Amino acid sequence: MQPDLFLFAAPATVAATIVAALFGVLIGSFLNVVAHRLPIMSQRELDNYIADESGKELPHQDVFNLMTPRSRCPHCGHRITALENIPILSWLVLRGKCSQCKAPISARYPLVEAITGLVSAALVWHFGSGWPGLAVLGGAYLLIPILLILLDTRTIADDLVYPLLWLGLLTNLNGFIAPLHDAVFSAFAAYMVLWTVNFLLEQLTRKSFIGNGLFKLAAAASAWTGWLAIPAALFALPAPFADAAPASVFASVGAGLVGLLIGSFLNVVVHRLPIMDQREIDNYIAYQAGTALPHQDRFDLMVPRSRCPHCGHQITALENIPIVSWLVLRGKCSQCKAPISPRYPIVEAVTGLLAAALVWHFGSGWLGLAALAFGCILVALTLIDYDTKTLPDVLTYPLLWLGLLVNLNGTLVPLRDAVIGAVAGYLFLWTVSRLYRMVRGQIGMGEGDFKLLAGFGAWFGWSMLPALILMSAGVGSVVGVALILFRRIRPEQQIPFGPYLAGAGIIALFYGTPVMRLLLGLTV
Repeated sequence: MQPDLFLFAAPATVAATIVAALFGVLIGSFLNVVAHRLPIMSQRELDNYIADESGKELPHQDVFNLMTPRSRCPHCGHRITALENIPILSWLVLRGKCSQCKAPISARYPLVEAITGLVSAALVWHFGSGWPGLAVLGGAYLLIPILLILLDTRTIADDLVYPLLWLGLLTNLNGFIAPLHDAVFSAFAAYMVLWTVNFLLEQLTRKSFIGNGLFKLAAAASAWTGWLAIPAALFALPAPFADAAPASVFASVGAGLVGLLIGSFLNVVVHRLPIMDQREIDNYIAYQAGTALPHQDRFDLMVPRSRCPHCGHQITALENIPIVSWLVLRGKCSQCKAPISPRYPIVEAVTGLLAAALVWHFGSGWLGLAALAFGCILVALTLIDYDTKTLPDVLTYPLLWLGLLVNLNGTLVPLRDAVIGAVAGYLFLWTVSRLYRMVRGQIGMGEGDFKLLAGFGAWFGWSMLPALILMSAGVGSVVGVALILFRRIRPEQQIPFGPYLAGAGIIALFYGTPVMRLLLGLTV
């Protein structure tokens, strides 16, 4: 019998459909394990994290994953044998009871196996067993445990929903279910619509109505179906200075002035965002431990008003004019005369110059404004990573999605290359980090770096990734060696990689193709 009878069968092929049903029943048995163990694994990881943060002994030090330990009866501990684990059949033979203690075995197990088998057969019958059909099958195998876990725990597992989203985009690279343009835009819009609705309700009622998991699940569903493409068009708002071409003096000067204001706000973001994250972690740990929340006052990017950290003097509007106020005050607080770090006006000036340069280079249309957002996000990420060695999701994810939106019509690279670039960017650094951890037994790179490179892949496509990695790694190595030689850091001390990635991203934005040809030409 030819193997392609099953691997590349056309729709409505009986043999391939039967094989898919049998395979689906086996997969359903495994999905039962996933739905049961994945929430436990997440909770154990959380318990260990809380204990580690509290300086206590880790409560879970044994191996517990999808493979280990072997499945057992929850009542008597009897280990399930292979013959007792045949999908559907074993449950029927055992009459729904444990072979040892006769405790009832939930009917959900064979039901999930049967449903997974039927779904597999239906999908292969409808789509065939080529690449698109197998991709849809994989999506179904991710969606089933997502729904089971949601039913059991009212949570949505990131370990399942993110692969579901990316698999949907990859499936639509050639418009198999929906045009890739619609899939990307719909995924972004679905997330933002639910996030915005929840944010407004939260501001009005001080309660969260929709969990973050549902935002991601809606985005994943839209990445497959594209059904939110029409309402997503509501987000296509006209941009100011839409007619300004590149090298426009007026638009560049205006962008520079706006950049100064943005730089002032970025100083707030850089200072407060890590504190907000830490306060949220502290409250979560306290909540899980059953103790009083340590932070119950409001603290965000708007509240409370900025104050002098030394005397508590509230900064007035006249004392908050970018660069000018710092110069007038001679870098000192107007009340206690404590020094004000020169970093504040430097960030404002750098952001203003960067904004002017971006609008001069790209104009002030859609691409210019997107590039401006790109640059501002990188400024904030660079400083936060330098200060805290973290790259917040609240900045890296918008950077990634903005890159895909920019390339909906192939503005910088074809959307296909952008999607592959986002996936490849994440997986490359993830793989390097995992290998380093296996060899050295320690974490060599944070997950924020994975997401940042994924964002660059979404902006510049997969072909730019080697040049970005060469630039960032080369500069990072030179700076790291210099810091060690001048005794600014110890050889074993970690240095943040995000600033070097960000610098490479800015260079790629301005001079991507020439730099790529130069670097890759030198390495051939």
